[in-house]
Amino acid sequence: MTRFAQAVRFLLRTDADTTPLGQAFATERATLFLPWIIGVMVYLALLMVAALLSIDNTISRWRSDLSDKLTLVVPQQLAESNIASTDELLAFLRAEPNVARAEPIALVRLQSLLEPWLGPAARTEGLPLPSMIEVDLLRTEEATVAALRAKLQQEFPRVLLDDHRLWRTRLLAVGRILQTVALLATFVALTTALVIVAFGVHAAMGRHATTIQLLRVMGAEDAYITAQFMPAVRRASAWGSAAGMLLFLTTYALLRLAGEGFAPERMGPYGWQWLLMLLVPLASFVAALGVLISLMHRRLQDVP
Repeated sequence: MTRFAQAVRFLLRTDADTTPLGQAFATERATLFLPWIIGVMVYLALLMVAALLSIDNTISRWRSDLSDKLTLVVPQQLAESNIASTDELLAFLRAEPNVARAEPIALVRLQSLLEPWLGPAARTEGLPLPSMIEVDLLRTEEATVAALRAKLQQEFPRVLLDDHRLWRTRLLAVGRILQTVALLATFVALTTALVIVAFGVHAAMGRHATTIQLLRVMGAEDAYITAQFMPAVRRASAWGSAAGMLLFLTTYALLRLAGEGFAPERMGPYGWQWLLMLLVPLASFVAALGVLISLMHRRLQDVP
């Protein structure tokens, strides 16, 4: 506990603000730009994490909505000329042991599904729309679906069976690729921020090498010298991380407002996922301090 308390006091030290070395580092141009750079990188990382979570939520929704469903399409000519065949099709499906439910999709629902693309014309009376039947399966193995398809081809050859699994599998594969890209982009953004912090501290140590050597000759410990750089890096990381988070929240609110009534409610982060979003600026802040301490420790080993 004592060691932890010492570490906390070290990280929170502010006495460097009154020392020549600490003031010189805090007023350098590179140091003044650190909050802006960290803020931009944190903002980009948050956007990528939000995109990753949105894709994951969409994938989960596809799995739950379409995992055990099939759709049968009855051409309009067949549905209009032979209503009995449509009723026979429903009776045939409901008699199948692997079919849990088979219900026709109401015309109003079909029109609402087409309305985003056709506009008010989707509600036009007489628009040639096929009849569609939604089928819920008890099992979705390939052999089971193939057997049902073969029976349908034999009994109702003009009825089309739409198996969602093929395009759903492709969409899931694309979603996984996008998730990987978003994860890599998040890593690159945060790593870029840390590299810039490291370069800034490295350059400052080079410019103030004489002062650091003098402090070592006078008996200053590595922790004291590192503490001279700590307040400036701590402020830059804190302000940059907070600004990046605030900018992301503003962007997210504007996107939700613009997509109200169109975008799904769970398109972006929700619930516990916001805790993961908060970890991004927190990780950036902690990692920046860690980079400072690690770099100073290695560099001070080379100072005589």
